Amino acid sequence: MNEPDWYQTLKSEILRLENSDRELITIAIDGSSAAGKSSLSASLAAEYDAQLFHIDDFFLTAEQRTPARLAAVGEFF
Repeated sequence: MNEPDWYQTLKSEILRLENSDRELITIAIDGSSAAGKSSLSASLAAEYDAQLFHIDDFFLTAEQRTPARLAAVGEFF
């Protein structure tokens, strides 16, 4: 399968970071709904044996969204 140019550029940048003296590399992926963020992050996590964190895992459930909780800073997490 041919990878798009942007994906090759991304992988080149990751390789550059891997070859640096950094102990930890953090990559954040942002985008519109249904843009492919989860697919891209899953692909990268598998290819680089990386830890993957989804922000959705940190949102409050409907039952947890009490008036007191929603009044706090960071109300949805």
